[in-house]
Amino acid sequence: MQIQLKDRETITGADTYYTPSVDVSGMALYSWNLTVHSSSGTSQSFAITWQTSDNLEDWTDLGSAANQDTPGTSIESKDAKEDFYGRYVRAKITVGGTDPMFNYSLWMNTFASS
Repeated sequence: MQIQLKDRETITGADTYYTPSVDVSGMALYSWNLTVHSSSGTSQSFAITWQTSDNLEDWTDLGSAANQDTPGTSIESKDAKEDFYGRYVRAKITVGGTDPMFNYSLWMNTFASS
C-alpha cells in the first residue's frame, strides 16, 4: 500500500515539522520515497528522522537522520521486525539554514506480513 504523507508541500523557515502518523501494525516492510523538487536559502538543510510510538504521545527516534539538502530523490527501506518497535510511525523533518525553502514529496510504502 502506498501512503501519501506530503505531496508537493512547500515549507519555509528553519523549524521542526511532523507528518501525520501511520498505523503500521501488521506490516512487515516499509520503504519511503522522498523527493526534494526545489530548494533555496543559504546553507539550507533538510533532514528526516523516522519516529515510532505505541500511544501517539511518546515518540522515539529510529536511527539517524536522512539528509536531502538539494533537489533529487532518496529511497530508504526498513524491516519492521528489526527496525520498528511501536504501532505507529511518522517523520520528523528538521529544516535549517538562513531563509530555507523546500518543496518536497514524501511517500511511504508498506507491505503486509505473510
